[in-house]
Amino acid sequence: MLAHHVLQMYPQKNGKVIKGITPQALDGLTRYKWPGNVRELENVIERAVVMCTTDEISIDGLPAHISQAEKHARRLMIPIGTPLEEIEEYVLQQTLDHVGGDVNVAAGLLGIATRTIYRKLGEKRQ
Repeated sequence: MLAHHVLQMYPQKNGKVIKGITPQALDGLTRYKWPGNVRELENVIERAVVMCTTDEISIDGLPAHISQAEKHARRLMIPIGTPLEEIEEYVLQQTLDHVGGDVNVAAGLLGIATRTIYRKLGEKRQ
């Protein structure tokens, strides 16, 4: 996986010896949608290396929007025929409510960029 390759870049740079990534952390990295692509992955891995106090990156060393995405997932029933715009608005608002208004965490959970959330919120106000 790409995470293992990226992991090789940062431990020595930060004066750490990191042997790997726990299966739970790897699962969290795999489930996440990565709207920021490789650059975001690199930043997450580097942060995890800096914060790591053992020789393995664990799920606890990952940002909350990655480590807790599945743990906090809820199911939603939407009637067939509901306009997509209404569904988007509802899901966005429910997600923002769930994360206490934290746009960065909401974007991570939804697999979209934060600017997309701000744009959709701006459209709603008009």
